[in-house]
Amino acid sequence: MKDPRLYTRALIICQSIVTSIYIAIGVVVYFFAGYYVASPALGSTGPLLKRVCYGLALPGLCVSTLLLSHLPPKYVFLRILRGTKYVSQNTSIHYVTWFSCTAGTIIISYIIASAIPVFGGLVSLVGALLGTLLSIEPYGCMWLYDHWHGQRTTKWTLMVG
Repeated sequence: MKDPRLYTRALIICQSIVTSIYIAIGVVVYFFAGYYVASPALGSTGPLLKRVCYGLALPGLCVSTLLLSHLPPKYVFLRILRGTKYVSQNTSIHYVTWFSCTAGTIIISYIIASAIPVFGGLVSLVGALLGTLLSIEPYGCMWLYDHWHGQRTTKWTLMVG
């Protein structure tokens, strides 16, 4: 950003727009489908529109699934094998540990998602309320990390605070 002081304003505007879109789509789908809305809501549309929408949504869902089923096992894998030669060598211990971490994470996630009856609605609500915030905040934190040890002036302190 040219002017980092506008970060908060941009974040509020973006969150407001995303929340408004979620509410508008929810109201329209509920208005037309009523109590009979399918889960996911794309199932309530006609056959042609359903195919088009799923064709557009599936690549993004696949990439999200791959990312979210890769990052937590990677963290656990590195915590287990930190400081050993097995982190970077393609040995049987490396592969067994990696596949165990991945399978364990996916199984635990499935159990949690199955055990909570309203999990889908809860995930939708959390995504609508915090998705933008969690997508934008890390960049501000990374900027602070990169510039924390640099020369701090009154302008820098006012901008951060």
